[in-house]
Amino acid sequence: MSEFSPAYENTAETPINEAPAVPAGKAAAQGYNRSAGALAIHYAILNVVQLIMMNVLPIIFGPDVNIMEGLPLLLMITVSYTVAHPLAYIIGLAFTGRLKGSGRLFSKPSLDSGTMLLAIPAVLGLQSVSMLLQIIFTAVTGSSGTENMNMDVLSFGGDMTMNILLFLYMVVIGPIGEELLMRGMVLRNTACTGRTPAIIFTSVMFGLFHGNIMQFFIGFLMGLLLAYTDIKAGSLIPSIVLHIFNNFMAFALSAAQYYLPTEEQADIMYIAYIAVTLIAGILCLILLLRRLKGKETAPGSPYAPVYEVTAEERKKCGLPAMLKSPCVWVFSAIYIISIVVNIV
Repeated sequence: MSEFSPAYENTAETPINEAPAVPAGKAAAQGYNRSAGALAIHYAILNVVQLIMMNVLPIIFGPDVNIMEGLPLLLMITVSYTVAHPLAYIIGLAFTGRLKGSGRLFSKPSLDSGTMLLAIPAVLGLQSVSMLLQIIFTAVTGSSGTENMNMDVLSFGGDMTMNILLFLYMVVIGPIGEELLMRGMVLRNTACTGRTPAIIFTSVMFGLFHGNIMQFFIGFLMGLLLAYTDIKAGSLIPSIVLHIFNNFMAFALSAAQYYLPTEEQADIMYIAYIAVTLIAGILCLILLLRRLKGKETAPGSPYAPVYEVTAEERKKCGLPAMLKSPCVWVFSAIYIISIVVNIV
């Protein structure tokens, strides 16, 4: 196993991914292990903040309030994720010594406007694929995968205060925080020896991160495209923009269904949305991947592999390194259990 060597010229403008003098397999395992460890810490932070909120909310809303329903629950979710996302992002990059250069994640993406215009419907197409998979899963198993979740609080309703807070959480706080965490921290930490395993790992973690089978599909599929796009762009900005737009469309669809007079009309709109975005999205996805395929990584990209390794060494830096990472098993167990609990 060779020592790492920088994969690009370490100029004054690009010394952001410095290579520690450790074997390739060990450094790859550290990236997976410490990223998953930060995600596990994220889970702990969420629970701590929510415990604090459980004691604060009765003071705000009164002692008789049910904090697991309505506005108190949505407020608790919003505050806890607002705190946990950036903290876990900083902790994860600090674990791997990559806080240096994190500002480069927000540099201007090296993608033209045409590529971004293709990416928007492509993301919506993947969203529709996940919707179809969810419909099939429900038909086969008889379970939506969210039986033990209060999904009403995450849907547009008659309370405008809740709708405004839901918009902030769903369209602003959630997408930006999740992109910081997944593509900003996990992807950057794990792309040091090879980008393909890093993209797959990040996407699986993103799917599990949602804690229910309904959102696992969209998390995994959309995660693949967002990670690939960011790597090609050399910036976190494209995935933030695409994630915000994806969630905005989900919010708008929920609002439109709410204002329709009958449930039957709402179902027809849902199916029509899936059909239109699926066809347009898959076509745009094909065109997008063709445009991105030949694009070189931007110079000085925070996602550039910083070490040159042989093909044989690279194999050991993927799945074998992941399986040797205890925190990967801990994080996976936490969220697999959550998924199972929400099914049964």
